[in-house]
Amino acid sequence: MNFHDIGAVKIIGNGANYLIENYDYNKVIDVGIKEEFDGMRTVDYVKPENRHIFNKSIKKLYTVRPSFMCMLYSTVKELGGFEPRYDAYVSPKRVGETEDGRGEYEYRGGKKLSSWGNEFPNLNNYKYNRLFDYNQIVFLSTKYLHSKWIHECARGKHMEETFKVSKEAHTTFHTGSDLIKIMGRDK
Repeated sequence: MNFHDIGAVKIIGNGANYLIENYDYNKVIDVGIKEEFDGMRTVDYVKPENRHIFNKSIKKLYTVRPSFMCMLYSTVKELGGFEPRYDAYVSPKRVGETEDGRGEYEYRGGKKLSSWGNEFPNLNNYKYNRLFDYNQIVFLSTKYLHSKWIHECARGKHMEETFKVSKEAHTTFHTGSDLIKIMGRDK
């Protein structure tokens, strides 16, 4: 990572995350996080003051895992804060216990943690891509979940050995001006 132009950087992630193809913020979610959200579109979870940002499709979203990211408060303000809107914050319900004694949780409709754990961060990832240039979003490493400084857990578990044989370990991550073409966006 070149820290020479760090002043232009808006968001720093730990390890590179995957690109999301054809993100659709108008996708209808049949079973919402609460009953009053049933049948709403993904963009309906966005705070009203930020919905104007969601006006253009992006072929491929450059994404940052929310488990580790760093940005200045001025950047958070530029983004209009984080999504979703306040009334969409709901805790999952405990529905059981795993063999190792850990709790098992889900949202209404039997949705697992990763359903909303991916949906809401992608609202923010869309905003990062719309508001910032490709070179303003950087990572400490090109490895998923891992950098020289931080190794993240996945699903609450240390995954270094599992990672070595995972599909993510073999994913090609793109950086620099290479991203302009891959993301299908203007410079």
